[in-house]
Amino acid sequence: MNSDRIPKAGVLAALAASSEGDPKIGRVVSTSRALEALRHLTGDRTTPDEELVALLADAAVASSCSVIFDHREADSNGRGAQAS
Repeated sequence: MNSDRIPKAGVLAALAASSEGDPKIGRVVSTSRALEALRHLTGDRTTPDEELVALLADAAVASSCSVIFDHREADSNGRGAQAS
């Protein structure tokens, strides 16, 4: 993965924008919301979703956040994959 081209400030801003906190469980990050926020903040539409989700998850764990892996791969029409 070439994460050098993704600004670390963008990753942290995406995490801040997509995380929610609860006094009992701490900060929780949804990968689907974080990915959407990161793409919006950076304008990056070419890096594969899997690479960005991995980058976001690593940064979230390093920031002591729990991660909910709720991202679904989009098909060529931009719609989420259908559950079977």
